[in-house]
Amino acid sequence: MLLSVGDDAGQILVRAGLFYTGIIAGCSCADDPGPVEEQNEYCEISVTIGKHSGKASLTLIR
Repeated sequence: MLLSVGDDAGQILVRAGLFYTGIIAGCSCADDPGPVEEQNEYCEISVTIGKHSGKASLTLIR
């Protein structure tokens, strides 16, 4: 989900929210198979893209 977009002289700045499904597994012990459960999760990232090089860097915000 796009949260914001901006730019300055040399780079494009994007802030985005990502929704994904994580897995919480059991301890994987022989006597405790533990069910694999999916869990909906969310994080926010900052993407910086160089205007001249096209090089991108990502930073986890939360």
